[in-house]
Amino acid sequence: MGAVYRFEEGKMKVLMINEFQDEMELNKWYCSMMWCPSQCYKHVQSSDGTHYILYLRWRWEDPWQGTIVTNAYNESSMQNDDAEWSSDLLSADFLYFEQHQTEGAKAAIEKLWREQVR
Repeated sequence: MGAVYRFEEGKMKVLMINEFQDEMELNKWYCSMMWCPSQCYKHVQSSDGTHYILYLRWRWEDPWQGTIVTNAYNESSMQNDDAEWSSDLLSADFLYFEQHQTEGAKAAIEKLWREQVR
């Protein structure tokens, strides 16, 4: 988890993104777009104090998938026993975003989260 791969000097290097695993600032997107799957994470918190990760994932083909992980505050906590994963909310809402439409997918999952926590 949290691995980003990059070619340097003709060799593949694995770079660990500590901010994905450790501390994720509230309301900031963290994206790993260098390899497949491409992934974006955003830590958000509702007014009742519940933590969520908005999670976008793109695999070799379109569209982006979007899920909300309840009781999570970073990438590591997404695997905890009390973390609750939604289904792919983008496809459930008939929303289709191609690889280059990342910003649209981000806006859509944020809107779906706001509607969910009302």
